[in-house]
Amino acid sequence: DGKVVTCNETIDVIDEQKYLVIFNLFDGDISKNYKIFKLRLQVSENNNTRGASVNWTVEYEKINDGVEAPYGYMEYLDKSTKEIDAYLLKA
Repeated sequence: DGKVVTCNETIDVIDEQKYLVIFNLFDGDISKNYKIFKLRLQVSENNNTRGASVNWTVEYEKINDGVEAPYGYMEYLDKSTKEIDAYLLKA
């Protein structure tokens, strides 16, 4: 949304065999709207190509029904993933 958002984070899971990382975001601005906010990043190798797919899952619990779903965060993850992909393709 173009606003700076602050929070703390921990890494709850790193599974190198499944190419999986789960981040837990808490405190700061994130806690104003969400009781739980976790990001799950999993990379899957494409068997028929030299590439891979990235799957982001956003798990959240709103503090009340008046809070909107975290669409801005999802757009940020989408944009960041595309920028990383473009950078890696140049390498």
